[in-house]
Amino acid sequence: MALIKQKVLEEGVPYLGLCRGSQMLNVAMGGTLYFDVVAETGTTVKHIDYDNYDGHRHPISVLPNTPLSEWFHEEFSGRENESIELSVNSYHHQGIKKLAPGLEPLCHSLDGLLEGYYDPKFFDPENGRFRVGLQWHPERMMDDYVGCARVYQDFIRAASRHKELRMQRARGRLVSGMGSRAETQQQMVR
Repeated sequence: MALIKQKVLEEGVPYLGLCRGSQMLNVAMGGTLYFDVVAETGTTVKHIDYDNYDGHRHPISVLPNTPLSEWFHEEFSGRENESIELSVNSYHHQGIKKLAPGLEPLCHSLDGLLEGYYDPKFFDPENGRFRVGLQWHPERMMDDYVGCARVYQDFIRAASRHKELRMQRARGRLVSGMGSRAETQQQMVR
Protein backbone atom coordinates (compact mmCIF):
# COMPACT_ATOMS: atom_id res chain seq x y z
CA MET A 1 0.00 0.00 0.00
CA ALA A 2 2.90 2.35 0.79
CA LEU A 3 4.34 1.75 -2.68
CA ILE A 4 1.02 2.65 -4.33
CA LYS A 5 0.78 5.81 -2.26
CA GLN A 6 4.36 6.88 -3.02
CA LYS A 7 4.77 5.91 -6.66
CA VAL A 8 1.24 6.18 -8.03
CA LEU A 9 -0.38 8.90 -5.95
CA GLU A 10 2.63 11.10 -5.16
CA GLU A 11 4.87 10.57 -8.20
CA GLY A 12 2.13 9.94 -10.78
CA VAL A 13 3.48 6.63 -12.06
CA PRO A 14 0.88 5.09 -14.43
CA TYR A 15 -1.15 2.31 -12.81
CA LEU A 16 -3.34 -0.46 -14.16
CA GLY A 17 -4.84 -2.32 -11.22
CA LEU A 18 -6.42 -5.66 -12.04
CA CYS A 19 -8.56 -7.65 -9.61
CA ARG A 20 -6.94 -7.16 -6.19
CA GLY A 21 -4.82 -4.36 -7.67
CA SER A 22 -7.96 -2.35 -8.40
CA GLN A 23 -9.18 -2.92 -4.85
CA MET A 24 -5.83 -1.80 -3.42
CA LEU A 25 -5.74 1.48 -5.36
CA ASN A 26 -9.32 2.24 -4.35
CA VAL A 27 -8.47 1.71 -0.66
CA ALA A 28 -5.21 3.71 -0.98
CA MET A 29 -7.27 6.63 -2.30
CA GLY A 30 -9.88 6.43 0.48
CA GLY A 31 -12.44 3.92 -0.81
CA THR A 32 -13.77 0.83 0.96
CA LEU A 33 -14.35 -2.85 0.18
CA TYR A 34 -16.87 -5.58 0.71
CA PHE A 35 -14.84 -8.35 2.34
CA ASP A 36 -17.31 -10.96 1.13
CA VAL A 37 -19.57 -9.76 -1.68
CA VAL A 38 -22.12 -12.57 -1.35
CA ALA A 39 -22.37 -12.40 2.45
CA GLU A 40 -22.58 -8.61 2.57
CA THR A 41 -24.82 -7.93 -0.43
CA GLY A 42 -26.81 -11.13 -0.95
CA THR A 43 -26.03 -10.98 -4.67
CA THR A 44 -26.98 -13.86 -6.92
CA VAL A 45 -24.34 -12.92 -9.52
CA LYS A 46 -21.58 -15.49 -9.37
CA HIS A 47 -18.33 -13.51 -9.07
CA ILE A 48 -16.11 -16.60 -8.65
CA ASP A 49 -16.44 -20.20 -9.76
CA TYR A 50 -13.76 -22.40 -8.23
CA ASP A 51 -14.71 -25.29 -10.54
CA ASN A 52 -14.39 -23.23 -13.73
CA TYR A 53 -11.81 -20.66 -12.68
CA ASP A 54 -10.54 -19.48 -16.09
CA GLY A 55 -13.72 -20.13 -18.05
CA HIS A 56 -16.23 -18.40 -15.78
CA ARG A 57 -17.76 -15.18 -17.14
CA HIS A 58 -20.48 -12.82 -16.02
CA PRO A 59 -21.97 -9.78 -17.74
CA ILE A 60 -20.97 -6.21 -16.97
CA SER A 61 -22.57 -2.99 -18.11
CA VAL A 62 -20.02 -0.60 -19.64
CA LEU A 63 -20.78 3.09 -19.24
CA PRO A 64 -20.69 5.18 -22.42
CA ASN A 65 -18.19 8.00 -22.95
CA THR A 66 -15.50 6.41 -20.82
CA PRO A 67 -12.05 5.01 -21.64
CA LEU A 68 -13.54 1.51 -21.39
CA SER A 69 -16.19 2.30 -23.99
CA GLU A 70 -13.45 3.67 -26.27
CA TRP A 71 -11.34 0.50 -25.89
CA PHE A 72 -14.38 -1.63 -26.74
CA HIS A 73 -15.86 0.77 -29.31
CA GLU A 74 -16.85 -2.04 -31.71
CA GLU A 75 -19.34 -3.23 -29.13
CA PHE A 76 -20.89 0.26 -29.00
CA SER A 77 -21.40 0.58 -32.76
CA GLY A 78 -24.66 2.44 -33.26
CA ARG A 79 -25.25 2.77 -29.49
CA GLU A 80 -22.57 5.31 -28.55
CA ASN A 81 -24.61 7.00 -25.80
CA GLU A 82 -25.97 3.81 -24.24
CA SER A 83 -24.36 1.33 -21.90
CA ILE A 84 -23.47 -2.03 -23.41
CA GLU A 85 -22.81 -5.45 -21.95
CA LEU A 86 -19.57 -7.39 -22.07
CA SER A 87 -19.01 -10.82 -20.61
CA VAL A 88 -15.91 -10.76 -18.39
CA ASN A 89 -13.97 -13.27 -16.37
CA SER A 90 -14.42 -13.06 -12.64
CA TYR A 91 -12.21 -14.37 -9.82
CA HIS A 92 -13.16 -12.38 -6.76
CA HIS A 93 -15.15 -12.70 -3.56
CA GLN A 94 -14.26 -9.17 -2.43
CA GLY A 95 -15.31 -6.00 -4.21
CA ILE A 96 -15.48 -2.24 -4.07
CA LYS A 97 -18.10 -0.99 -1.64
CA LYS A 98 -17.42 2.76 -1.79
CA LEU A 99 -15.47 4.28 -4.65
CA ALA A 100 -12.68 6.62 -3.54
CA PRO A 101 -13.10 10.37 -4.06
CA GLY A 102 -12.01 11.51 -7.51
CA LEU A 103 -12.51 8.13 -9.17
CA GLU A 104 -15.26 7.57 -11.76
CA PRO A 105 -16.98 4.27 -12.65
CA LEU A 106 -16.33 2.51 -15.95
CA CYS A 107 -18.60 -0.52 -15.51
CA HIS A 108 -20.79 -2.48 -13.10
CA SER A 109 -21.92 -6.07 -12.90
CA LEU A 110 -25.67 -6.61 -13.21
CA ASP A 111 -26.00 -6.67 -9.39
CA GLY A 112 -24.60 -3.13 -9.25
CA LEU A 113 -21.13 -4.09 -8.00
CA LEU A 114 -18.45 -1.83 -9.42
CA GLU A 115 -16.23 -3.76 -11.86
CA GLY A 116 -14.03 -0.93 -13.14
CA TYR A 117 -13.10 2.70 -12.56
CA TYR A 118 -10.62 5.37 -13.60
CA ASP A 119 -9.26 8.69 -12.37
CA PRO A 120 -10.26 11.31 -14.97
CA LYS A 121 -7.58 13.70 -13.63
CA PHE A 122 -4.91 11.06 -14.28
CA PHE A 123 -6.05 9.61 -17.55
CA ASP A 124 -4.18 10.93 -20.56
CA PRO A 125 -1.98 8.16 -22.01
CA GLU A 126 -0.36 10.49 -24.57
CA ASN A 127 0.98 12.58 -21.68
CA GLY A 128 2.01 9.73 -19.39
CA ARG A 129 -1.09 9.63 -17.20
CA PHE A 130 -3.02 6.43 -16.56
CA ARG A 131 -4.87 5.38 -13.43
CA VAL A 132 -7.37 2.57 -14.05
CA GLY A 133 -8.76 -0.29 -11.97
CA LEU A 134 -10.55 -3.31 -13.44
CA GLN A 135 -11.95 -6.10 -11.28
CA TRP A 136 -11.44 -8.54 -14.16
CA HIS A 137 -8.49 -9.76 -16.25
CA PRO A 138 -8.39 -8.55 -19.88
CA GLU A 139 -5.11 -10.42 -20.44
CA ARG A 140 -7.05 -13.67 -20.09
CA MET A 141 -9.72 -12.52 -22.55
CA MET A 142 -7.65 -11.50 -25.57
CA ASP A 143 -9.58 -13.93 -27.80
CA ASP A 144 -12.93 -12.62 -26.53
CA TYR A 145 -12.68 -8.92 -27.48
CA VAL A 146 -10.25 -6.76 -29.47
CA GLY A 147 -10.67 -4.08 -26.81
CA CYS A 148 -8.75 -6.16 -24.26
CA ALA A 149 -5.49 -5.45 -26.08
CA ARG A 150 -6.27 -1.72 -26.21
CA VAL A 151 -6.30 -1.54 -22.42
CA TYR A 152 -2.66 -2.61 -22.42
CA GLN A 153 -1.71 -0.52 -25.44
CA ASP A 154 -2.88 2.65 -23.68
CA PHE A 155 -1.21 1.60 -20.43
CA ILE A 156 2.10 0.92 -22.19
CA ARG A 157 1.80 4.22 -24.09
CA ALA A 158 1.28 6.06 -20.81
CA ALA A 159 4.14 4.26 -19.05
CA SER A 160 6.54 4.94 -21.94
CA ARG A 161 5.59 8.60 -22.09
CA HIS A 162 5.85 8.93 -18.30
CA LYS A 163 9.39 7.54 -18.49
CA GLU A 164 10.32 9.92 -21.34
CA LEU A 165 9.03 12.92 -19.42
CA ARG A 166 10.80 11.83 -16.24
CA MET A 167 14.08 11.46 -18.13
CA GLN A 168 13.63 14.88 -19.77
CA ARG A 169 13.09 16.47 -16.36
CA ALA A 170 16.16 14.69 -14.99
CA ARG A 171 18.30 15.85 -17.94
CA GLY A 172 16.98 19.38 -17.48
CA ARG A 173 18.03 19.37 -13.83
CA LEU A 174 21.42 17.97 -14.77
CA VAL A 175 21.97 20.58 -17.49
CA SER A 176 20.83 23.44 -15.30
CA GLY A 177 22.99 22.13 -12.46
CA MET A 178 26.00 21.87 -14.78
CA GLY A 179 25.41 25.39 -15.97
CA SER A 180 25.46 26.64 -12.42
CA ARG A 181 28.74 24.82 -11.73
CA ALA A 182 30.30 26.22 -14.91
CA GLU A 183 29.24 29.72 -13.95
CA THR A 184 30.64 29.18 -10.47
CA GLN A 185 33.96 27.98 -11.92
CA GLN A 186 34.16 31.00 -14.22
CA GLN A 187 33.53 33.31 -11.31
CA MET A 188 36.25 31.55 -9.32
CA VAL A 189 38.77 32.07 -12.18
CA ARG A 190 38.03 35.81 -12.26
